Amino acid sequence: MGIDFSYANDEAIEQIGILDRFNNGEIDGFPNEHPDGWIQAVIDEVQAEIQSTYNPRTGSSNVDWSNYTDEERAAYEWYRDEVIPPEKWRAHVEEYQEESSDEDNVSYDEYQEPDEYDIDGDIDEPDVTTYTGTDNENGELKVSTEAIRHFVKQIDKVAWRGGGLLLDASNRFDTLDIRPGKFARAELMRQKIVGGGENRGLIGDTQGLLTQVHQTLFVLSDNLLQMANSYERTEEGNDRTGKDLEDRTREFNEMTESEFANAMGDSWGYIDGTGDFGQVSTDGSGGNDDSDDDSDDDSGGGDSGGDGQ
Repeated sequence: MGIDFSYANDEAIEQIGILDRFNNGEIDGFPNEHPDGWIQAVIDEVQAEIQSTYNPRTGSSNVDWSNYTDEERAAYEWYRDEVIPPEKWRAHVEEYQEESSDEDNVSYDEYQEPDEYDIDGDIDEPDVTTYTGTDNENGELKVSTEAIRHFVKQIDKVAWRGGGLLLDASNRFDTLDIRPGKFARAELMRQKIVGGGENRGLIGDTQGLLTQVHQTLFVLSDNLLQMANSYERTEEGNDRTGKDLEDRTREFNEMTESEFANAMGDSWGYIDGTGDFGQVSTDGSGGNDDSDDDSDDDSGGGDSGGDGQ
C-alpha cells in the first residue's frame, strides 16, 4: 500500500518533510535553524509526557512546561496547531503534491545508458535430483528416513547457511542503479522502487522476501533432519530392546500427529513471516485528499487528546 495522506500520520508527515523544513528555518515565524531531528525529538518528548500524565476521568494531560525552553514549547504548539488539524493538513498535502510534480523541485541523477546490463535473469540452477529409493509398493515402510534425508540434501543445495541461490538473487539487486533522467514523475517512481530511509521500496521488499524464503528453507531442512534423527533413534531402541517394531513405530507416528506442529513450529513461523512482504506499492495517488473528516484530532500521531497545558 502507498502512504496514506488523508490524515497527519507519522509516515505521511515524514514524506512531506514539513518537520525538516522547520528544522531548516524555512517556516514563517521560525527562522532559527536546528539540527536534523530536533523538532521530532521535542514532539516525541512532549507526547510521552502527555501520555504518562493522561487522566481518563478528565480527559486531559498535564505537561510541565518548565522542563522545556520557550523555543521548544513554541515548536510543539506550532506542530499541534499548524500541522495536525485536518484543514491545515490538507493544505500541506496539496502544497506537497504540487511541488513534487514540478520537475524543478526534484533532484535526480543524469541518465547514463550502461554499456550492458549486469542482470540477465540467468541463474545457476542447483543440481537437484529425484529420490530413487524404494517406492514402498507393499506399504510396509512407515517412515523413510532415507527419503527425508534425500529431501533435506536437495533443500541444502538451494539454501545453506550463509548462502544459496536466493541470497545470490537478493545480492544482485544491489547492482541496480536506476537513473531515469530529468522527469519528475520518473524520479518519484525511482524513489518508490529503490526506497530510502525507513522506506525499503520495491527492491528492499523483494530482497526481504528472498531472504525470508531462504531462512524458511534452511529452518525446514533443520526441522526435517531432527525428525529423521528422532525416528532412527526409535528404530535403534527397537533393535536393542527387542520390542515389537510395529508398536514402537505406531507410537512414533502418533507422536508426530499430535506434536508435528511443535516439531515444525520454526518452519511454520518463517512461512507465516513471508506475509510481511509484497505490500509495497508504486501507486502515487497517496490517499484520499478530499476527505470530509473534520474531527478536531489533536493526537499528533500519538497525542492522548489533552492540550498539554
